[in-house]
Amino acid sequence: MTRRAKIIATIGPSSNTIEMLERLIRAGMNVARINMSHGTHEGHAETIANIRKASLNVGWEVGVLCDLQGPKIRVDKLPEPIILKEDEEWVIGPSDVEEKYPEYKGRFIPTVYKDLVKDAHAGAHILFDDGLMEAHAIEKDRDVLKIKIVIGGTLKSNKGINLPNVNVSAPAFTDKDKRDLMFGLKQEVDFFALSFVRTAEEVHEVKALLHKLKKNTPIISKIEKPEAVENIEEIMKVTDMVMIARGDMGVEVGNHHVPAIQKRLIGLCNETGVP
Repeated sequence: MTRRAKIIATIGPSSNTIEMLERLIRAGMNVARINMSHGTHEGHAETIANIRKASLNVGWEVGVLCDLQGPKIRVDKLPEPIILKEDEEWVIGPSDVEEKYPEYKGRFIPTVYKDLVKDAHAGAHILFDDGLMEAHAIEKDRDVLKIKIVIGGTLKSNKGINLPNVNVSAPAFTDKDKRDLMFGLKQEVDFFALSFVRTAEEVHEVKALLHKLKKNTPIISKIEKPEAVENIEEIMKVTDMVMIARGDMGVEVGNHHVPAIQKRLIGLCNETGVP
């Protein structure tokens, strides 16, 4: 394997058997990514064991990357998909307040993120399912946010919600991330990826925790928020590696800006020797 580019492959239910992992390794996979946004610790432990067994069988060493979820804002479980139509007015709010607003029955989008209404403001863009659907915030009504649909579609359970240009108060390193990090350390994974990083301080917080635990697992900062792009030089001073997370970045800053940002980040990484 003399090429310098490395291939990270995300392992899911269709690829977590020893047989399939061996085929992936032979095809050129260098690092297996475990996405902590989905699945259970038991399931991930089994997958990691299979990756190591497959690696041993093939005789090629493969890294294991534990990708922490971060403060991903999602639609909560829905009894059935919601059809959103252009110019319709809906409300969005935390799931636990839905019953307090019978006047919005049939027009309520529940979210798992408790502070969405507090963080958002009138005029804010709200994007659903990687930007496939779009709404504008009209005004707040106590615990809910009134929105107008700009681009409609079918909204399903657990789909992502993006709030570009909204200062989201949730920390980059959540309680769930901490539990997942402890699991990853127990599994002796090779890398941790930190999602939705905004500042160097957020990376430093995780580094400090690892230092306290006498661990030196490298941190990959995922650059997908506009704030991270603004603070990139400071982030590069503390991170071990950078991942240009183009999917969420495209939703947050607009797809047309991604190539130029990517080019700039790669240039900075090359200058500073940050992988």
